[in-house]
Amino acid sequence: MHILYTGYSASEGAFSVPFELDDPSSVLLPRSVYFEFVPVDDPDYDHTLGVEDLQEGHDYEVIITSRSGFYRYKMRDAIRCVGHKGTMPTMEFLFRLDQTVNMHGEKTTELVLRKVADKVAARAGLDLVDFSVHPNVDHHPARYEYLFEFYHADHAAIDLAELSRITDEELRAGNYDVDYMTEDGTFAPATARVLQDETNQLWRDMRVMHGKAPNQIKPVHIVDTEQKRRFFFALIDGEIEG
Repeated sequence: MHILYTGYSASEGAFSVPFELDDPSSVLLPRSVYFEFVPVDDPDYDHTLGVEDLQEGHDYEVIITSRSGFYRYKMRDAIRCVGHKGTMPTMEFLFRLDQTVNMHGEKTTELVLRKVADKVAARAGLDLVDFSVHPNVDHHPARYEYLFEFYHADHAAIDLAELSRITDEELRAGNYDVDYMTEDGTFAPATARVLQDETNQLWRDMRVMHGKAPNQIKPVHIVDTEQKRRFFFALIDGEIEG
């Protein structure tokens, strides 16, 4: 089975297209919109970069000006330049800049949350479909609760206590603030739960049924509304006590 990725697009337009099967990178479309970029780690909106300035291995925030009336519109998306196809940069979508978990000033970005999920799945020997994180401020002390969907996993064979231990370890390694706040008791150790198969696809299907355009539906990596919490927690296939 091969996968054809869709490229980078949003309701504001289609910004890139894939060029190879099984490759998540895509090439920017220079005439779809007028692109400007600023480095994620040092944003300076008075001195933006063009497509010709992007450097491989660097991360950028995307700004667009379009024929439909968007002028220097900040997409609040972060991309990474991963190479070039001819003279045009190729890119991968990283995360949404507005998506962070910040319960006690720790500011864990979506990129960090994704890296933690990937490392947990690799250590557990499981194929990750997707993940969500519930910042549980009602638990005392507050804690990160990971909801993993794995591909065709034997759920009965998954040691949830061990999965939670690995998740907590990787999260603390990924964010120093979470590490010391867990050490001093501000946070409880992170927990892991396993979702039923095709949970994330069901979420997409339900959003489409309610009139949402498919290209506007983004993965739920942070459970930040009661609607999302009720949906995903209703589809937990396994959990630990506590």
